[in-house]
Amino acid sequence: MNARLLVIPLVIHSAFLAMTAPALAQPEPTFLVVTSPIFFPITPSDVPPVWTYEWQTVDNGADPVDARYVLLSTLSFGDSYQVALAYLNSTEDAPEWSPWAPYVMVVGTSWTSPAMANGNYVFAVQGRDETGTAEFIEIGRNARFIKIAPRETGPLLTVDGEFINPITTSDTSTPVTEIHIPVNYPIMFCWTAEAEFYGGVVTGYRYGWDIADPDDDAQWEMEFTPFLAPQICSAPVAFQDGIHTFHIEVIDNSGYKSRVPILLDTTPGTLTRSTTWGQVKALYTGHR
Repeated sequence: MNARLLVIPLVIHSAFLAMTAPALAQPEPTFLVVTSPIFFPITPSDVPPVWTYEWQTVDNGADPVDARYVLLSTLSFGDSYQVALAYLNSTEDAPEWSPWAPYVMVVGTSWTSPAMANGNYVFAVQGRDETGTAEFIEIGRNARFIKIAPRETGPLLTVDGEFINPITTSDTSTPVTEIHIPVNYPIMFCWTAEAEFYGGVVTGYRYGWDIADPDDDAQWEMEFTPFLAPQICSAPVAFQDGIHTFHIEVIDNSGYKSRVPILLDTTPGTLTRSTTWGQVKALYTGHR
């Protein structure tokens, strides 16, 4: 008898396949990218105590439903950037986060910090979708390692006038510039200042005549005044025979200052260009 091979068709229902096949992991959403400060792969971003952090939707990406931000000190995490970052990714309800707020691309995509203490920080932004799923926090995209350190300089201040070449400085210990002017000659000075190159904002200026000690705020008759034009000029002033001083000082949004002192002399032969500010103060005080 011939043996016949019995072929039984194997039919596997698609529902069974759906039950037994491993589920494909859903990709985590990616919404936001920090645009300021700039990302440095090896070193933290150096910023002044007051900084405006900025972010936007990733290129060709979808906007999140809402978003939040955080500037987290590393002090509680062994001063470790990585440990602080891991804390943010593992602690969804970390109290350091700002509240979730509706995300609008034009509004709410920046935050200006208060004056922060020197130290290391992690700044991060995070978006989430309509299901409440939040994006992962990763350095280089929606997070930055931040370093806030004392600055030794302030805004770049440039002063110009009829009897001087432009004077440029970025601190408050600028050497005295001496000029000789005729008696009763109207003299004025103009200045500009910028702080954007280190992330600061020039918030004001003040100037004064015949200030014996510029480190004494009480001797300044003018309070710090906002810049309302790219260049500011003093009102013309004319002096009788003698020695007079002019000081211009600017300040940024973190409190860093720059200052230029100018000495005006209508008495020939009393000063040299190597005169120190201490000698100027003594000489000036004697002529008052």
